[in-house]
Amino acid sequence: MLQRFWGATKIVLINLLILEVLAFIILLVLKPVGYYPVDRVDNFHVPRIQCLMDDCFVYEKYSSELGWTVRENAENIHNKKVFSSNSAGARGKKEYSYEIPDSTYRILAFGDSFTFGGEVSDDENWPFFLEDGNHNLEVINFGLGAWGTDQAYIRYQLKSKEFETDVVLIGFMFENVLRNVNIYRPFYVPESRKPLTKPRFKIEEDSLVLVPNPMSSLSDYSLLLEGGEERILREFGNNDYWYPKRFKASFWDYSAIVRGVKLLLSTKETYKAFYSPNQVLQETEYYRVSLKIIEEFYEEVLENGDIPVIVFFPNKVEYSSLPFINSKPSQPMISYFTEKGYNLIDIRDQFDTHNLEKKDIFLEKGQHYNPYGNQQVAEYIKEFLYMNGLVEQ
Repeated sequence: MLQRFWGATKIVLINLLILEVLAFIILLVLKPVGYYPVDRVDNFHVPRIQCLMDDCFVYEKYSSELGWTVRENAENIHNKKVFSSNSAGARGKKEYSYEIPDSTYRILAFGDSFTFGGEVSDDENWPFFLEDGNHNLEVINFGLGAWGTDQAYIRYQLKSKEFETDVVLIGFMFENVLRNVNIYRPFYVPESRKPLTKPRFKIEEDSLVLVPNPMSSLSDYSLLLEGGEERILREFGNNDYWYPKRFKASFWDYSAIVRGVKLLLSTKETYKAFYSPNQVLQETEYYRVSLKIIEEFYEEVLENGDIPVIVFFPNKVEYSSLPFINSKPSQPMISYFTEKGYNLIDIRDQFDTHNLEKKDIFLEKGQHYNPYGNQQVAEYIKEFLYMNGLVEQ
């Protein structure tokens, strides 16, 4: 009996060892994803935090209101692409006056990297094409990569006072809903190269309530580097949707199997928004908060006497061939705002109408639109503005 027991135990241990080796190999392959418990600052993030404190980022900088923002009069060349900014922190070197020039319509664009023009040069993004191809339009690009709709909204509140405006474009890519409930970016994107905090909004009694950036001064980041960061991260987590849904460090992390299972469950949570049925999606905190942000953003633009237009951008995930991926998760929002009579442009619908496929509009090795895709976006926006009489030709 004892011999049989030890024989069975030996088989179990051998199988566990094989699984452990396989799990270790898989984790090596998935190294870019990384294993980052939420209750500690990983060594991967330390130099980025230190760089932020030393003010050594070339194109971006710390912002107490926004978390991070564009550095004024900056220029960065990455992968042979030029990223520059003017004195107002808008993309490109062109300067704009407060007043709108005669016989000109001015458009301010706010959003994330799909507004900014991620992975393409200053003269290859859709705000540039929209202005360059139309003599009576000025288009000021206030988008920025990795921003949520909350940051775009706050930047509008800051920048709209600096420029006379006719039309405000509210750029929205569906994955933004997941950013809009995030305080410390690594809680949501553990492998992010931006280990930074940001503000967010919560809904209380059907009203948006701002939770300010917890790092109210740049020097606060030193708290993450001096030890005892677990308490600081836990405080961030009190207002962060993702913190309780991520894994924490434990003794069992020595096992590759344990780390792999934690990583799998955490990744599944991130992509849930892209495969959940619409009815389930609409009941989530991130959907409700995002809907409310866009709604208040739109209404505030109206109150300021300008014309708001929501621009819905599809991302590469939505073009996935996987059968469980929702190819248009933004549809409930589009339907909601259409019923309210809001001005909106569904870029995915325009791409489909013109028979454009993923290979036509996205960078082959990137996540954003290629120059041709950006040109098409500019054309769709121009047609919408002219056809609806929002600007005159």
